[in-house]
Amino acid sequence: AKKDKHFSLKMLETFANGLTILMAAEIIKSVTATNIHDVLLILGIVIIRVALSILIHWEIKQDKQAEEE
Repeated sequence: AKKDKHFSLKMLETFANGLTILMAAEIIKSVTATNIHDVLLILGIVIIRVALSILIHWEIKQDKQAEEE
């Protein structure tokens, strides 16, 4: 990891892909929700994961711009 200067960028892209898969799983899980508590819990999880995904994509963009300079 220390030798590869693009390691952090690769890790961030991997995390972003993983979050996308997990968000899709939560959306599919919402179909089986039986009460409003389950729906609110799933909605909260999705909101947190969306926020993390946005932050990771922003960080990737910042890293790519820093490499270009």
